Amino acid sequence: MSTFHDRAQFEGVMAQLFERLMAAPAIARPLGETAMVVRFRYPDLGSVITFDFKRSPPAFSTDDGGQADVEMVQSSDTAHEFWLGRLNAVRAIATGKVRARGDVAKALKLLPAIRPAFAIYPEVLKARGLAEDARRAAPRVRARPSWERRLRALWPRHRELDRSRLPTDTVPPTTPEAIAPPTAVAPLPEEATALRVAMLERMLRIRALEETLAEQWEHGALPTAAIHLSTGQEAVAVGVCFALRADDVVATTHRGHGHMLAKGAPADKMMAEIFGKDSGLCQGKGGSMHVTDASIGALGANGIVGASPILAAGAALAFSHRDEDRVAVAFMGDGATNQGMFHEALNLAAAWKLPVLFVVENNGYGEFTSQRRSTPIERLSDRAASYGMPGVTIEGNDVDLVHRTARDLVRRAREGGGPALLEC
Repeated sequence: MSTFHDRAQFEGVMAQLFERLMAAPAIARPLGETAMVVRFRYPDLGSVITFDFKRSPPAFSTDDGGQADVEMVQSSDTAHEFWLGRLNAVRAIATGKVRARGDVAKALKLLPAIRPAFAIYPEVLKARGLAEDARRAAPRVRARPSWERRLRALWPRHRELDRSRLPTDTVPPTTPEAIAPPTAVAPLPEEATALRVAMLERMLRIRALEETLAEQWEHGALPTAAIHLSTGQEAVAVGVCFALRADDVVATTHRGHGHMLAKGAPADKMMAEIFGKDSGLCQGKGGSMHVTDASIGALGANGIVGASPILAAGAALAFSHRDEDRVAVAFMGDGATNQGMFHEALNLAAAWKLPVLFVVENNGYGEFTSQRRSTPIERLSDRAASYGMPGVTIEGNDVDLVHRTARDLVRRAREGGGPALLEC
């Protein structure tokens, strides 16, 4: 069932919405400053709508003439979802639900400015007698639990993310690069209870950031077509990283937010980086999949499945040549253990007894393929035996167990015992 009965009804709604937006200075001002002509085509209704922000005042028309800076082709129902605040514009463009051409990046930069319109659109529908039709046609969205409320209940002293520092635009910067000051990481507590409290607080921080990212991505606020979260794997990141010294290093994957935060990266700079801000860890140029912070010993996140073992083995080789008692850790998913780089890294590390720990976060699936359909063994840690190194499988949600196990394997590597494979 379509939301709108015909072209005239749809264009009437859009015209009144435009009028309401232009009457709101907080919305009209940033739109007018863009000096853009934005055209929308709706093939299901045969409608064309043009917003001309080059004119003063901005103009609305159903004309198809003139050059547009950006043009988007979509259905009227897709437009309805967007104005209700239920459409991720970036994902819709990436998946072809919305076909766009022209200066799309500049158009996406308008998203934060028009977000207040999401509250105005239902009022327009109601004013035109379409509220009931809209309720029937609008997609149902299940309410997400509030993790902020849960975190406050679990840990009252947990510091919430400073939302006032969340960036508002979505375009990477073009300003000259500056050398970022190194991250100051506080030493970990030595007393057992204090250490466990610190691990809990770090896990909560990771979960809070990941949940905020998920929410922002659903709203189309992130300048990326995909966001890779590590929700549910916080205990692995924290348990392992808390077993390391400040000068030890980690190599991670495209799902690396949690590992970076566990090693000591600041949450505000991590968030700024993912939003493409020049105040981010990589001045907004790394984004979600390639974020890093060299000052905390992070070799970087990357999108090549199976690359982290090679990077960590290289760092461990450098430590060995320099006679340094440092250790490298490679985080990877279960799918990476079927890549040639994984086996090459393990073989090299074992042959040269490198101080490296390979950590497999096994969630049972490599992309969309289950482990039982792609791997002939049940325990991935059994592959360690092929290279003469210890292989251990543990419960990855038990942060104390992860920490104790990683601490022992890291100590072994630091003392010259060579590499090990830890499956969580």
